[in-house]
Amino acid sequence: MSLIYKPQGRAGEYAKLALNIYKGCDHRCEYCFAPLATHAIRDEFCKPTTRKDDFLEKLEAEAKKLKPSDPILTCFTCDPYCLLDTEKQLTRSAIQILHRYGHHVHILTKGGRRALRDLDLMTPNDAFATTLTCLDEATSLKWEPGAATPADRIETARRFH
Repeated sequence: MSLIYKPQGRAGEYAKLALNIYKGCDHRCEYCFAPLATHAIRDEFCKPTTRKDDFLEKLEAEAKKLKPSDPILTCFTCDPYCLLDTEKQLTRSAIQILHRYGHHVHILTKGGRRALRDLDLMTPNDAFATTLTCLDEATSLKWEPGAATPADRIETARRFH
């Protein structure tokens, strides 16, 4: 299975190409579709893991072969800035690899300011987005207990802008 893939069904409306850097997500959003979509047990899904040990080497090979065209969205079924990424920094490496071969990236995250460390990598052809389910912090903590607060996400989006 390719790391860079064409999303199926409704997901294709949002991006023609995607890359999931991690497996799982620690934001624990109550409404998340990803555990079901990935056939994962919810409790296990909420403890993200890295992909196979050779993830970056495989990504490099795929990025090199793939002709630059549509931007590549990170991520549909994980968060590129989950807590594990503060240690592993696979998102930064993935962006660097994609850029090396002329690909543009679109980042979708609820990780808030953790994403700022990669601000220097972004080009005018890249995009950064965050989802805001609500603006009230207490409601956000109820529905998205592991995600950055809405204020944090808004400020991070401002900085990327």
